[in-house]
Amino acid sequence: MSALLAISILSLGAGSPALAGEDRDNGPHIFPPHSHPYGQSYGAWGAEWWKWVYSFPAAKNPIQDTTGEFGSLNQSGPVWFLAGTFGETAKRTLTIPGGKGIFFPIFNTFYDYPCPEPPPFQPAQGQSLEDFLAALAAAYIDYATALAVQVDGVELQHPFNYRAASHLVTFTADPSWVTLDPCVTGTPQSGVSDGYWVMLAPLPKGEHTIHISAAAAVPGYPFNLDVTYHLTVLPEDLGNHDIAPPNSEPYGKTYSEWSARWWQWVYSIPVAENPVTDPTGQYAGEGQSGPVWFLAGNFGGTTVRDVSVPEGKSLFFPVLNQNWVEFPDDPPYTIPELRAIIRPYMDNATLACAIDGKAVKNLSFYREDSVVFTTTVPDGNLLGLPAGHYAPCVDNGYYLMLDPLKPGQHTIHFTGINSDASFALDVTYHLTVARGHRGHDGH
Repeated sequence: MSALLAISILSLGAGSPALAGEDRDNGPHIFPPHSHPYGQSYGAWGAEWWKWVYSFPAAKNPIQDTTGEFGSLNQSGPVWFLAGTFGETAKRTLTIPGGKGIFFPIFNTFYDYPCPEPPPFQPAQGQSLEDFLAALAAAYIDYATALAVQVDGVELQHPFNYRAASHLVTFTADPSWVTLDPCVTGTPQSGVSDGYWVMLAPLPKGEHTIHISAAAAVPGYPFNLDVTYHLTVLPEDLGNHDIAPPNSEPYGKTYSEWSARWWQWVYSIPVAENPVTDPTGQYAGEGQSGPVWFLAGNFGGTTVRDVSVPEGKSLFFPVLNQNWVEFPDDPPYTIPELRAIIRPYMDNATLACAIDGKAVKNLSFYREDSVVFTTTVPDGNLLGLPAGHYAPCVDNGYYLMLDPLKPGQHTIHFTGINSDASFALDVTYHLTVARGHRGHDGH
């Protein structure tokens, strides 16, 4: 499939980190084209951007979004994606969290496989699928004739230096994408991305205006894009001063690592005493240790629990999450395939959380993919498996890490509905934080 999407950005914000090997003309706020921002190359991030785009139903795709309404959906991790258009003019208003790298295409394409024939769409004899798709993508990007970006009136220099292609990747598109890409099957497919990209270091909080234009002499499809973004960058704490920011590392671990620890805690406890199935809160202390106290959700429906929590404990819990544990008879999925299976359940979720009656702001920005982890289950476990170790496991969800609550009475209430409304929960915790009660972390 050949889809051209263009957008670009340039940062001038004070306080952004200096980057090793910075571009001499664009300064220290744009990662150089051959760097590995946030642990991945530009080409690899390009593939991740396409997976994000393909995750949307066609009717809610950010590429065709004329206002910015869908630009905050399905975002997670340390990098925030921005979309362009299919060659139209658009003006979008968008609020994004502080502390996020920002990644976007100036002009790009993606070729996916397999694709219905005719015309023939197969590698030549002896040619690898990656080489076949990469050659098609490269030829398409070669049609670019003009790239220009201004941010707050300042021009991005040498945008043609920012070209990068991905290796062959696996992705799963929302089936409705077939209206935009006839190759889409709604099942795992392969693809290669190519294009001009920019990875921006986090912008400072405040207002920014970004104007993008691009042109390409595509035979039969002259491409001309004009996009304006009006961005509001929130403070890193997202307006929630008593909740650890999503990009922080409370107690030396990221949210992604804490979410894996949360699942390991849940699965380590027999079902008869498990905090997830507990209707009253009597088992909330099972398996607790260290500076962080875990709170559980449920398997659907409404639950009200009364729990005593030691003073000085941070509280970590999911508002809504989805997990995969590899069973012995499962197919040999890759990690990207596992993530592609579970993430759609969290896309477009409906969420709410209040702490002592005060609503948590910008809750959708607390979405995280867990690190890959191993879980150990006892006899009589939640999964119905023999006791032992199981891997790989992955998670995607919306998590909060609360600073320790003051001694006294507190109420935490959270609700969540997944993307297809097949699951909904409503959980209330009435907490008592006992002054001076800092020990006895469990039973």
